[in-house]
Amino acid sequence: MRNLHRKFGAAALGLALIALSPSSATAAEMNGATLGLVWALPFAGILLSIALFPLIAPHFWEHHFGKISAFWAALVIIPLALIFGPMPAVHALSHTAFLEYIPFILLLLALFTVASGVVVSGNLHGSPTTNTAILGIGTVLASIIGTTGASMVLIRPIMRANDNRKHNVHVIVFFIFLVSNIGGSLTPLGDPPLFLGFLRGVDFFWTTTHLLPETLFCATRLKLGTISVLGTEIAVQNLLRDITMIVVTLISLWLTPKSSHQANGFSWGPIQEVAKLFAGIFITIIPVLAMLQAGRNGAFAPLVALVTNADGSANNIAYFWLTGVLSSFLDNAPTYLVFFELAGGDPKTLMTSGALTLTAISAGAVFMGANTYIGNAPNFMVYAIARNGGVKMPSFFGYMLWSGLILIPLFIVATFLFF
Repeated sequence: MRNLHRKFGAAALGLALIALSPSSATAAEMNGATLGLVWALPFAGILLSIALFPLIAPHFWEHHFGKISAFWAALVIIPLALIFGPMPAVHALSHTAFLEYIPFILLLLALFTVASGVVVSGNLHGSPTTNTAILGIGTVLASIIGTTGASMVLIRPIMRANDNRKHNVHVIVFFIFLVSNIGGSLTPLGDPPLFLGFLRGVDFFWTTTHLLPETLFCATRLKLGTISVLGTEIAVQNLLRDITMIVVTLISLWLTPKSSHQANGFSWGPIQEVAKLFAGIFITIIPVLAMLQAGRNGAFAPLVALVTNADGSANNIAYFWLTGVLSSFLDNAPTYLVFFELAGGDPKTLMTSGALTLTAISAGAVFMGANTYIGNAPNFMVYAIARNGGVKMPSFFGYMLWSGLILIPLFIVATFLFF
C-alpha cells in the first residue's frame, strides 16, 4: 500500500454530498431478514479487490483503487435508493458516516499525522537485546498511539539498527507481528477494529482489562446530550471527540518542523488510500450488518449456526478463529464489525455476560491481522518501507510461511488457554 496517497478524496466527497438531505429510516432499521445474499456481494467484492489487485495488477490498482472503491459502493447506494427510496438510503449513509466512518478516519488521521512528526534519530547496534527492546517498546506504544503510529515511528530506527546485518528479514517480520498488530490490543486507540467497538459502545478500558492476559501471552462515559444531523443522533461528547482529533492533527502540522516530516518520508498517501477504501467498505457493509442483525432469520443463518453451540450459547473458539481467519485475508476492522453484530451487537451484554465472546472477537481480529500483509493497514506500509530501504522482504506467501510456522501454533495454544 505504498500509494495509499491520492485515493480517498473523491469517495469521501461523494459520501458527504449524498448525506446532504433529510431522511426517515436508518440502515439499522432495515429488515435484514428480507435481504438476500446478493446484498453482501459488494462488500465481498471490495474486500477481495483490496486483497488481490495489489498482487495481480499493482499498477492498475495504484491508479484506480479509488474508482474501484466507488464502484462497489455504488452497487449498494443505487439499489438502496431504488428499492427502499432515496430518503432511507440517504439516512443509512448519514448514519454510517457520522457515527462510524468519520470518527474512524479522524482517529487514524490524528495518529498518522502526529506519529509522522516524531523522528527517532541515531543508529543503535542491532543486537538481539537491542531488537528485543525496540520491539518491546513498540508493542507497548502500539496501544497508546496505535499500530499505525507506532509502526511509522519505529520502523526506520529498527531498520537503521540492523542495516549492517546480513540476515535482518526476521526482525521486520516480528516487527509486523508485534508492533503492527498484537501490541494494539489493549485500547481502542491501538487498532481500528477495537475503535469500531468503542464507537459501538464498548468501554474504552474494557479491552485493557479483558485482553491483557491474551496480549501478554502472545507478546465512564458522561451523557452530555445529543444533536440530530440528517436524522442521525450524535452524542455531543462524540462530536467533541472528533473535533479534538482535528485540532490535534492541525496542531501537529503547525508545530512539527518540515525537516522531521522529510526525515520520516512523510506524505499524505497512506491515509488517503485508507480513507478512500474504507469509505467503500463502510457503505458496502450496511446491508451486511442488517442481515447479521436478523440472526437466524437472515441470510447468514449458517454462519450463526457455526458460532453457536447446540444449547444456544456462543462458541467462543469459533468466534476467535473465524474472526481471525477472515481478518487475515480481508481486513480486520470490517471483520470485527461483522462478528460483533453476529454476537448480538449489544455492547452492554457483550461487555458483561458475553465478555468472553467479545474477547474472542477482539483477539481474533487484532492478533490474526498479523497473518498476512493485508490483514491490517500498517502491515503493508511496513513492508513497503522496509523493501524500499533495501530489506529483502518475503513475498506474500513467503510471509504467510513465517506466520504459519510461528503465529498459528501460538494461537492454537492461546485457544486452549483462554477460550
